[in-house]
Amino acid sequence: VHVAADYAIGLWEHILKAAASTGIKPYGLEALASLRIEKGHITTAELDGNTTAHDLGFERMLKTEGDFVGRVLAQRPGSTSMQRRQLIGLRPIASGAQLIAGMILVDRSAPRTNLGDVTSCTPSVLVDGWIGLALLANGRRRIGSRLLAVSPLHGESVEVEITTPHWFDPENTRVRA
Repeated sequence: VHVAADYAIGLWEHILKAAASTGIKPYGLEALASLRIEKGHITTAELDGNTTAHDLGFERMLKTEGDFVGRVLAQRPGSTSMQRRQLIGLRPIASGAQLIAGMILVDRSAPRTNLGDVTSCTPSVLVDGWIGLALLANGRRRIGSRLLAVSPLHGESVEVEITTPHWFDPENTRVRA
C-alpha cells in the first residue's frame, strides 16, 4: 500500500479498524527479522562474499547434471570442505542471556581462536530466550556442542549451544499450508 505521507496515519487507522474483527495486529521489520531467523532463512548477513551453497546447506539446490555458472568453483574440494564455516543456529545456555550480532565464537580451551561469528540474532517467539544464526568452522559437526560467544567490544561472554539453523518448521510442511 502506497499513499502520500499526509494520508498514511489515517489509512493505517482505517485498515486496523476495518479489520479488527479478524484479529489483525500491526507488525514491523523486527518481526520479519525474527521470523526469518527462526525459519533459518539467510540474508546479506550470512552472505559475506565467501559463503558457498555447501556452507549454507544449499548443496541440494545445485544442478546434479549439466553445466551452470560456478560449477567448477562449487566442486573444488576447498569449497565443499566440512572444515569451512557453515551456517548453524545457536542459543544461550543461561536463561535471559542475550546474543549480539558480531559476537565471535570460541572454544573455552582455545579462547583466542576465532571459530566463527554470530551473523544475526533475535529474542525468539518460539523458544524462551534469544536465538541466532552464525557461520562456524565445521559447524554441522558441532551441533549439540557448546562454545562461547564473546564480544570484546562489549566485554561480554555467553555460553551457547550449537543447533540446527531451523527453529520453525524444519521440514517445510507449512510452506503451502
